[in-house]
Order: sequence, then C-alpha cells, then structure tokens
Amino acid sequence: MKKVDWHYPRTEFAEKVFTMLVDGPIHAARLFGPRRMGKTEFLIRDLAELAERKGHRIVYASLWQHLGSPLAILLYELDQAYRGRRITDRLKSVKASAKFEINIPGLGKLLIDLGAKEAPSAEQLLGLDLLCGKLENSKKPTFLLLDEVQELAKSDGARELIAAL
Repeated sequence: MKKVDWHYPRTEFAEKVFTMLVDGPIHAARLFGPRRMGKTEFLIRDLAELAERKGHRIVYASLWQHLGSPLAILLYELDQAYRGRRITDRLKSVKASAKFEINIPGLGKLLIDLGAKEAPSAEQLLGLDLLCGKLENSKKPTFLLLDEVQELAKSDGARELIAAL
C-alpha cells in the first residue's frame, strides 16, 4: 500500500518567516495554535528545509520528546548539527539512546542520560554554551528550532536551561 503524504506546503509563509529572521526585523519567532494544526510539520518540512537549502545549519529539538531531560535532547541535537548531519537525515534516523556520550570541544567527553530527572549539571550547561558557540558561524548560520517549549514548565531544571538559552 502506498504511503500517503498529508503535508500541505506553506511555502510562501516559510519564505516570509525565513526572510524576517535572516534579514530582520526579528531574531526569533513563536508559533501558537491549537494541537494538530501542523506547527511541527511547518517547522520541519517547510522552514527547516528552506533554511537548509539556503545554506543554514539546522538544529531542531522537540522538548516534548524527552520530558525529563530537555537539555539532554537539546545537547544531542546541537552535537548532531555540529557534526554536520543534515536535518533531513537526522529526522529519518533513530533518536539518541537512553545514554550517550558527546565530545564537546573545549570541555571533553560528556555523558548524557535522557532518563535523568535531576536538574542540569554545570557541565551540561557549559556544554550547551560551548556547542552554541561552536555553531556560531557567519558563513553557515544556524537556525535553532525549539518545538514544544511549553514542556519546560513541567521539567526539573527548566529555570537553568531557560537562563542558559
């Protein structure tokens, strides 16, 4: 049976959002709407793919994906982007296992536990800062797409993550 693609492209809207973010007047945008209206689909299939085609590096992290450790999934996605993995390839592959190790330039190896429920460690917060710094590049700018940010309200250590961002 042939798989049906239900995606409804919002090309014009993606172009407008992209232009406003890249050329100004804004540096961040928020999308609000009822559940199941295609906000995530827009981020991934419209905005991220457009930005990637135009030479930007994409970091997409769903903070709902691992409710107990949003910083851990963000570190994972930042690491994947830093390694040069394209967003389209990352979304097709299996996500991080429960525990994994990343090597952060300037910090060294950092063990990430997606099952951890405690507040972020100082090393993880430093890792976030260092990875964001490594992704800063005027020749290949980075788009940071954070999905389901409202889930931070339910997360231990959200205050630290929000402050770090």
